[in-house]
Amino acid sequence: MGDNVQDPSLNTQDPQVLISKLRSNAGHWHQLGKLLPILYSKGIDSNMVAELTGINPADQNSWIVAGTVYDSIAAGGKVRKGGSG
Repeated sequence: MGDNVQDPSLNTQDPQVLISKLRSNAGHWHQLGKLLPILYSKGIDSNMVAELTGINPADQNSWIVAGTVYDSIAAGGKVRKGGSG
């Protein structure tokens, strides 16, 4: 499950950069979902993320949970990392 570990460079990025990535859908959902806990840890709650990006809190939660499942399956070699979908 090593893929679940955050990219350390993401933790140092300005929250506005992370929000911009979410707003513009700059990546796959399972990659973008990893940005959410970082934003939460920086004091930006799910409602503020929704206001800034249009991604509602329920979808944010789904991205986080489903991303964890995706990473677990990918670690087992059952899906192609970085694939579409």
